[in-house]
Amino acid sequence: MSNLVIELLDERTIGRNFQVAALGLIRNSLPPNIVDAIKNGLVDGKIVIGSNDLKVLLETLAQYMKDVCESKRVLPKLVDEALSSIGIQISSKDYSNRNLCNSLVNAVETVLNNPQSKLGIPQSLRTYVFGKYRTSLKEVKSETSNVASLYIATAGAIISMIDRLRVEETYIELYLVPDGSIASFNEAVKVYGLIYASRDVTLDKFIGNIRNNLKNVSLETSLILATMAFTYHVATQVKKLQSLNQYYGSFETYRLISIRPEMRMQVAWERPLTISGHLMTLQKRNAINMLDNFIKLIGYVRQVQNDVNAYDDTISKCLHEVYGYMETGSLDLLTSCAGRITRIVDTLNSKNICGKNKYICTDLESLLRYLMRLSY
Repeated sequence: MSNLVIELLDERTIGRNFQVAALGLIRNSLPPNIVDAIKNGLVDGKIVIGSNDLKVLLETLAQYMKDVCESKRVLPKLVDEALSSIGIQISSKDYSNRNLCNSLVNAVETVLNNPQSKLGIPQSLRTYVFGKYRTSLKEVKSETSNVASLYIATAGAIISMIDRLRVEETYIELYLVPDGSIASFNEAVKVYGLIYASRDVTLDKFIGNIRNNLKNVSLETSLILATMAFTYHVATQVKKLQSLNQYYGSFETYRLISIRPEMRMQVAWERPLTISGHLMTLQKRNAINMLDNFIKLIGYVRQVQNDVNAYDDTISKCLHEVYGYMETGSLDLLTSCAGRITRIVDTLNSKNICGKNKYICTDLESLLRYLMRLSY
């Protein structure tokens, strides 16, 4: 039986990153020969695969997508356009996130009937990313690809979308995507295994906790610290692991990307997920519980904001200072944070808030101990 050629999207576009996300997620459930074909495809730009193997690949992906669809609160805006491009029409009564997602799952047989059918690549999958590769869409307007390729990319967009956030007067979509390398393909099971470990404990909730309670924390700081806190919590509380050692190095082949889902999708912000070193530092200094501690302290904002106006500002500034310490190693930033926390504890005590809510002051004092451990 002759092989099929599934063309991968241009490695400079976000569509390729979505494809690596989808293929990497199912890596451990595929036979070795299919995994090898995918790895070769990442190098060559096309996956050469037998029809039976393609059936196994796409049906495995569709099976995984059933669970992903159950977990999704929001979907990428691009999904409707992408589904239409591969011939999946959605009626108005089916126009919900879950039905859109499940429509992709149910379309696998349609795709397998003619997987090499040529289609124009949706504009949303042609967005250029990673700094020097950004360019005009005119360069890729005439590109086409296989229906199977677009199916994989659409699944990957759903898998890798983390949240939709309001920033100033607009919305952005936040994605956690592999950088497209074979290393990132290999690490996808670990990274997305954390993201989808629980339907109740989700990264978007950690991000929302910070951004909804603290108005003065930058987007970058809130995303990085939320991801670190989420990773620690899921690994230790959901997966019941003793340490994060198995994840160190996995994150560095992934990128956080925010996109403005407008007529012409634009990358608004991006950065590598360089958190392994930060997590290792906290773990070595026996201060890793600081991450859970910060999440608890953020949760107290609305309880005390009427009594202590400076509370949310104190926690916001401390988050920036601790993040700054992890980036630069500056002990002065830890000292500044400790001073802020000490003053806010004194204020809470003077207003007898510690007597009414002993947990808040206990958690603030715990933060002081973690800051001291990092200082030595």
